[in-house]
Amino acid sequence: MDVARGFAVTGDAEELLRRFEEEPHTEPVSLGEHVESVRVLRWRLDPAVAEVSAPELRVLAGSVARTPAGSVLVDSRQAEVLLRFRERGRRLELSFRRGDVSLFAVGLLRSDLPAFEPRVAFAGGELSAWLLEHMRELEHDEGALGVVAAAGALVRFAGPHPDDDLSTGPPVSVRGARAWARSLDDAAWDTLEASALEHARDLDARLPTGDGLPLALSRDLLASVSTAMRLAGRGGALRELLRETDRKAQVALTRLTEETPTTDDPRLRAVAWGEPEAWWGALAR
Repeated sequence: MDVARGFAVTGDAEELLRRFEEEPHTEPVSLGEHVESVRVLRWRLDPAVAEVSAPELRVLAGSVARTPAGSVLVDSRQAEVLLRFRERGRRLELSFRRGDVSLFAVGLLRSDLPAFEPRVAFAGGELSAWLLEHMRELEHDEGALGVVAAAGALVRFAGPHPDDDLSTGPPVSVRGARAWARSLDDAAWDTLEASALEHARDLDARLPTGDGLPLALSRDLLASVSTAMRLAGRGGALRELLRETDRKAQVALTRLTEETPTTDDPRLRAVAWGEPEAWWGALAR
């Protein structure tokens, strides 16, 4: 049994709800100016209890009770309570720990984005088998950012590959990829760009001493992401960071080339053939 400011409140959700309705004295909790659809009211008789109202609110963990008004009564006296909701396309989580309230942005899931169908987006011709497989791997391994990278990879690599018959290679078309990129709203792009910047900072921190092949593949992923962002008029901060990273990589290119085992990765071969100025393509040989 817990004692809440002078009177007994058991751990039973119904008992807590009854007490809350008898003494509905609350104070608002600020979540910042960018969160508008959620209301959090801390119970003055016990700050570990709060009333939360939000559209499409999901309870991920912890003890809660539903009020007659449709809000959620959070009880974080014994354990953390975790709630999830959406705000202007963003996926957000609220954590309650004995009265402490924390707000987290959750990265977009692949299912949060419109489906990207390479064969539909590519206006005519057959796509190389390696490219289709590469785009499937991106979506599977990298989640939402991988879907963006797949759109960028289509634009970068949908022309002839070194293994293709150059006399029949299909022409590149970006119309479908551009339409897909521009179908995403600003909130989704804000989240995706933040994620891409985290990847880019990690890449930059690993240079110049990291292993060559993982560095090259990370840089190629970001090249595809940057290409898709450019289609939507986004990604300026990412491109600026990548320019600095590329300068650092160029200085270390001799070491990276000498120490990286020979690879026939089709992505890097396509980069070496189609984007000869890209340092990471130099590792394909």
